[in-house]
Amino acid sequence: GKVQNVELLESDVDGSNAAKVGTIAGINRGTVADVKITNSQVRSDNSDVGGLIGFNNGGTLVSKNVSRISVTVAGASNTGGVIGNNDAGSVAENYVAEDSSVSGTADNIGGMIGINRGQLKTKSMQSAARTTGNGVNNVGWVVGNNEGISENYVLANSEVVGTGNQVGGVAGVNSGPV
Repeated sequence: GKVQNVELLESDVDGSNAAKVGTIAGINRGTVADVKITNSQVRSDNSDVGGLIGFNNGGTLVSKNVSRISVTVAGASNTGGVIGNNDAGSVAENYVAEDSSVSGTADNIGGMIGINRGQLKTKSMQSAARTTGNGVNNVGWVVGNNEGISENYVLANSEVVGTGNQVGGVAGVNSGPV
């Protein structure tokens, strides 16, 4: 399926103990295109929590125009400002996460993607964002744990705070091409 040209303003998604939680989709196997999220919150005490998509399972996230995301995301493992877990999925073109905050209580916390096992080939820029993982491993501004392809992004005005192991500006841990 396809979700296109959607704008969410001040949405509040509370997944409680659910896994795979996002404002647009918990699980995406299709295409999400040209979305805008403003002043929204996503939270769960479980894994795969994302500002747009919790678990991108082979799906595509694309935007012809600049899609802005202003969201507060809180989860356990695999938590990201855009996607919690990008598993064989593709992210391409023009995503800007601004005035966003991502925090997690378990491993793989990323400003854009918690864990990437797919392709992040984008002209994305994330500005004024804070990524926090206290006492956890693999915290990164773009990707917490990169096992896939990650290229073509711009870093600006962001902060990464981690008190565990593997904390990085681009990736907390990288085992794929950057």
